[in-house]
Amino acid sequence: MTYAPHQLDPEVRQYLSELDATSGRNAPGLFIRRSAESLPNPRAGATWMLLLGIVALAGVVAITLNGSISDYGWLPIVQGLLATIGCVGLFAAISKFRRPKPTAEFQSFLYADALHLWEVRGNSITAYPLDNLRSTTGTHTSTGYAYLYTTLQLVFTDRQVPIVLAAKTTAEQLMNFLDLQIALRNSEDESVRLSVRVNPGRATAWAASYVRTGGGDFVLPESIPNPPMLQLVTSDPHPENAHRSMGWFPRLAIACGIGALAWQGCGILDRFLEDERLFAAIPEPITGNSTPHDDYLKRYPEGRHLTAVLEMRDDQMFRRAQLSADANDSPSSLRDYLADNRNTRHRAEASQAIGVYYDRAIADLKKRADNSKDDDVSPELLQAMVAVLESLKNASSPVITIGFQHEAEPLPKTAEQKATEQQIQDIRMQAEPRLKDVAATLPGGSPILPLGDTFLEEQIAIREKVIFERIRAAFQQAIQQDVLEFDLAEAGAIPTFQVAYRIFPSGRLYLYTDSDNNSIKGLLRGYDIAWTIRIRPDGDKREFTKKIQSEPLRELKYDANPSDPAWAPYAVILYSSFYDMSARLIRGFALNPGTAPNSFSFSAVASNQAANPPGGIPGMPGMPGGVPLPGMPNWDPLKDLPKFGPKNDFMPKFQMPEVPPFKVPEMPMLPPIGVPNFDDMPKFDPLKDFRGPGSGDPKPTKSDPKSDKSGDKSKSPTSDAPKSKAGSVKPTPLPPMEDPFEKIR
Repeated sequence: MTYAPHQLDPEVRQYLSELDATSGRNAPGLFIRRSAESLPNPRAGATWMLLLGIVALAGVVAITLNGSISDYGWLPIVQGLLATIGCVGLFAAISKFRRPKPTAEFQSFLYADALHLWEVRGNSITAYPLDNLRSTTGTHTSTGYAYLYTTLQLVFTDRQVPIVLAAKTTAEQLMNFLDLQIALRNSEDESVRLSVRVNPGRATAWAASYVRTGGGDFVLPESIPNPPMLQLVTSDPHPENAHRSMGWFPRLAIACGIGALAWQGCGILDRFLEDERLFAAIPEPITGNSTPHDDYLKRYPEGRHLTAVLEMRDDQMFRRAQLSADANDSPSSLRDYLADNRNTRHRAEASQAIGVYYDRAIADLKKRADNSKDDDVSPELLQAMVAVLESLKNASSPVITIGFQHEAEPLPKTAEQKATEQQIQDIRMQAEPRLKDVAATLPGGSPILPLGDTFLEEQIAIREKVIFERIRAAFQQAIQQDVLEFDLAEAGAIPTFQVAYRIFPSGRLYLYTDSDNNSIKGLLRGYDIAWTIRIRPDGDKREFTKKIQSEPLRELKYDANPSDPAWAPYAVILYSSFYDMSARLIRGFALNPGTAPNSFSFSAVASNQAANPPGGIPGMPGMPGGVPLPGMPNWDPLKDLPKFGPKNDFMPKFQMPEVPPFKVPEMPMLPPIGVPNFDDMPKFDPLKDFRGPGSGDPKPTKSDPKSDKSGDKSKSPTSDAPKSKAGSVKPTPLPPMEDPFEKIR
């Protein structure tokens, strides 16, 4: 067992002290001095622990005072960890420095007596009881011819212990001494065994003298003291020298507590210091730069300097809005200033500055009206638009909405209307017998072409978009987009512009022919549209109303395509009516709708590629800068469509002459034979055809046999009305119809 010096009883300590002091001189046993060994230092690592703690705590302070770190969200955690590490380091260093300096009570030596083999190393004392020793072996270690050391293997009853000695002779003497002790204790002579137990001092001296002399003659002293028995004490005889420590667990708990406090405390301190740093970084001059203010408000929306920062930011935002408005000639930046509820200092100035742009737009619109010679300019519409512009001065957005409300009567409703249409149809069929063949191929046996999808919601939306796009494009030519912008109203919302209209049969039937083979395609039913424009500048508080009547273009070319549906001419006719209405409405605002095209294709109608006012969208069919429609000016059929010759105009055409509504004619007006004699009417051609491009002469009739018959062919629906007995056409109006907007209201 190994013991500290204070654990040994005073007799044993004194015994070992005398042996150490005299190096075993005059001692009965075998003493072997060993080289001094360095003692374990209880203060080892204290300096490094101290430095670690100081550096960690210094890191906490450095991070707290560092103004270049932009994101402080994670810093309190790092500061808490560093504080914990710093405290652990300081506690460990203090604990080590409090330990007493290492002092050795003994030097290193081996001493063997009859009772124990004592191995002393400074303050470490190991006692091997020899009564349990059973045998010993020794091994010399050398390299080449040089001796290194000897290892003794002591075999005890319960264990084996190696003893390393640097001297060969000394090692052999110790092994011989121990072997003699084993022999004496296990002697067959009872008196020898008894002598060893009774007088172990003499047995020690005899064995030591024997191994020193190599078995020669020697004389033992008369009186040899017995070695002391190993006894231990239960307490430290010198408690004042003992080092008391609280242990690692309490220290670690305290360090963690300090780290948690640092986490919370440093977080509060970090926010305070960053608040001050961000506020100090805000420049005083008003340059329009609000980035430092936004950085502060983003980081500390409830900061210590919130009121001051908001006021300074307000000034910067207004200055930036002014600079941007002047540079771009636009009120958008001023509206952005007003849209931010945090800006309160210059709202009146911003609103006044926005009003300047609207006053300029109003003055320009009035000037256009004063200089316009167009009869369609409407004082009501101008007054409504002025009211709209006035209302936008205080609006958050320059966008106003357009909504549509429609009612359609695809077929004649009353018996009188049906009878009129049937009578006109009969006259047409008498005048053009080929219509009977067409009627035989159409549903219901009527030569009137079916409406197909003309009145489906999808087609209605396409036609309504014509009005929306043309109105928006026209106003963009006169008023900049950030002052006035149009958008479609959402379902259920009250629009600023409401376009309500009613489509109903006009009482006219048009003959639709194919110019390629001069074949009859059928009859087309004519439609009129009544419009009511309602403008609400302030939502539903007040309303301006304007009624408009539109009609299809009087000279219209239909650019047919084999893939067009059978009802495509109806779509083109209605499209032209919508185009006409949008032009009338635009002129009512004293704006220029541009020249109306007289050629349409179903593909352009179906995709809503409407022509726009002058300077419209490049690439629009038939518009300047766009793709010319075939048959329109600037179109070269030899260049664009080489398969067609210059005289082969492939576009079917139909003309819709202005025919007033008519009443149901009296039956006596019809000739007795049921077929009118058209040869007797040289001054009126009820089946007047379109003239193709390049054909300036009228189509030959029987009354004009010398006319040139080589003119271009075309698809041409022509309007007709009942013929009188005198051989002239007397178009009579339909019975007055009800106000088309009575139901809409």
